[in-house]
Amino acid sequence: MMTKRFSMLIALCVATVVGLLGGCSSKPAGTAPAGKPTTGATSPKVDYAGDKHDDGKAHGQAAAHDPDDVPITEKDIEMPKDYAALVAQVEKLANDIRDKIAAGTPTKAHRSLDELDIILKKAAEIASRSVAKEHWKEVNVQSKELAAAHNELHEKIDEKQNPDYAAVAERIQKAVESLKAVPTN
Repeated sequence: MMTKRFSMLIALCVATVVGLLGGCSSKPAGTAPAGKPTTGATSPKVDYAGDKHDDGKAHGQAAAHDPDDVPITEKDIEMPKDYAALVAQVEKLANDIRDKIAAGTPTKAHRSLDELDIILKKAAEIASRSVAKEHWKEVNVQSKELAAAHNELHEKIDEKQNPDYAAVAERIQKAVESLKAVPTN
């Protein structure tokens, strides 16, 4: 009886060690072997021997990681309570993005780009609470234009290319001014 328990204990220990030290596994993205840090809760690009990558890089070839590009959700930001707060926040974020690109630090604009994207997706909903119905379409159109212009910048930053702010500056300014011109209730 004692030998059987001892054998089962040894088998359990071996299984644990193999699980911790084993090669490729089916562990969820963003998990790492014990004692190893992860690069993010959802990042499949952790580089440990035996792990698979979705970026085409071979094992041992570290995936380029941008420390300024940290995923956020709506829970991570303060959402505007009404349309006036929405417009003020959109203008502030747009200016921050412009300034970081102009300063030669475009990767520092990631947080503001992500926040702006989240807020603009909710613009119509927020406007519906404090803007007359006849202006909802204008809010929707201008929010989409702002998102498209900023997404062009974001894509360039993600591709490690120089974002051309001048190419979208007029579109951004026009959309922000149009949003500011919408009357509130």
